[in-house]
Amino acid sequence: MQQNNGEERPAPRRHAPTSRRFWFIVLAGTLAALGYDLLPLLQGDLSALKKLLIPGALLAWLYRGSDSARWLLMALLLGFGAWNMYMASSLIGYSARIWLHVYVFSGFMVATGLYLALAGKDFERYRNYVHLRDAPKAAARRRAAGKAGR
Repeated sequence: MQQNNGEERPAPRRHAPTSRRFWFIVLAGTLAALGYDLLPLLQGDLSALKKLLIPGALLAWLYRGSDSARWLLMALLLGFGAWNMYMASSLIGYSARIWLHVYVFSGFMVATGLYLALAGKDFERYRNYVHLRDAPKAAARRRAAGKAGR
């Protein structure tokens, strides 16, 4: 009779990362980084909306799989995150309640910007997913244009 020891069982495979992981990480990181501006907007203050137009447009462009949007959003998040951390360093002498939220939101900005810069393989998987997702729509548009051209 054969013994059931652990040496003969194959090692369980880890789940491969999904192709949409890149989008979800960037979306969550950007929402967390912009949370300081989102809270007044959710409370009805529409003046905060103008601060969210550019990141929102870049996220919409990134959803379509644009490499340029990836680099622009990365530069925006890294630049403003580092600048906010530098400017908040003068607040260290005051209460932690004042400067802690600046460092938390700026940390999310920098972390998301670094992920955008370093996640090349995840972005390629996401671009392949976008291509497969949009291929039926593009084919239908080409067929409709071909029929209209007859």
